[in-house]
Amino acid sequence: MNKKRKPIRNLPFVILFIGITFYVLLRDKGTSDIVSYLKNADLKFIIAGVLLAFTFVACEGLNSYTLLNYLGVKTPYYRGVKYAIVGFFYSAITPSSTGGQPMQMFYMSKDKVPLSASTITMIIELISYQTVTFVLASFAFLFKYNFIVDKISFIIPFMIFGVVINVIVVAFFIVVLFSEPLAIKIVDSILRFLHKIKIIKNIDEVEEKANKQIDQYKEGITLLKSNPLLLLKVFLTTMVQLTAMYSIVFVVYKAFNQSGTSYFNVLSLQSIFKISMGSLPLPGAIGISEGGFLQVFKHIFPQNMMTPAMLVSRGISFYLLLLATGTVLLVSHTVAGIKDAKSNRKEAIKQKKPSKEIGIKKREDFKGNIKDMV
Repeated sequence: MNKKRKPIRNLPFVILFIGITFYVLLRDKGTSDIVSYLKNADLKFIIAGVLLAFTFVACEGLNSYTLLNYLGVKTPYYRGVKYAIVGFFYSAITPSSTGGQPMQMFYMSKDKVPLSASTITMIIELISYQTVTFVLASFAFLFKYNFIVDKISFIIPFMIFGVVINVIVVAFFIVVLFSEPLAIKIVDSILRFLHKIKIIKNIDEVEEKANKQIDQYKEGITLLKSNPLLLLKVFLTTMVQLTAMYSIVFVVYKAFNQSGTSYFNVLSLQSIFKISMGSLPLPGAIGISEGGFLQVFKHIFPQNMMTPAMLVSRGISFYLLLLATGTVLLVSHTVAGIKDAKSNRKEAIKQKKPSKEIGIKKREDFKGNIKDMV
């Protein structure tokens, strides 16, 4: 992978965004009051929220495991979870989550997964995720229309933007399924327009890559269409995945000993909130998610609990997972580097190479494995 394009290089900017966000949100708040609420939160609900967050990762791992094995790539479940960890971490540090799937495919290639299998797996997971996100938000909007219009009308423009993005993606998959030539024609027209306004330079190369991608989309969609049970399993798993993540707000609500609002109401608001903020071009939607939470859920939580609730909810659903997945990746690369260094050292000893050369080789291999991540 081109070093200049490695998404891990976005991490310093992500940390900067996080720092600015929390400075702006907390500068006028009473720190002692926030700490007091956090200390009094019901621990069992906090633990439940953490389990829900890791359920999100576990479900994506299950989908990767299911699809790869169906495609004939014998993959243990823990590798499916590894790809899910990679997906979450790199999605969280890249705008609009664009870095997740390419890095998942990169890690799959390191595990000798054929490109065709990794591509189809990522496409099917994308279709499932976008569709379920849209379905949950649509039902929520229908059932909570009056509340949304009366109480949180500010979110409607963001919601429309998110819905449009999801509809475009799902509609494109449908066009690919029923008319591949039309899909190619649409994409070529868009690319030529971008070439005309100087955004794309080498139009022929980009068109060739786009047409190959459409062929891969066709394979993935055809696979889903011809295997309804596989389709059902993937979609149900995705439904559990997103429901688990959306439920964290309600668990936090209970952790602060609140009552009077139903689980369905909170789940509906979170569904709307997710589709509204998820497509915004910021790494992890940092800043907009925190500020949006304070506005969307101010009718659910008491005013004095809003900031602590946001900190716990966002802390569990995003920052904890970001820290956990980043730590797992760092440790795995470090362990891999140590193993490779030891292996090379043994090989060098067998070949009777000088000890100085062995030490240099060990350090280079260790650094090389760490650089795979960064």
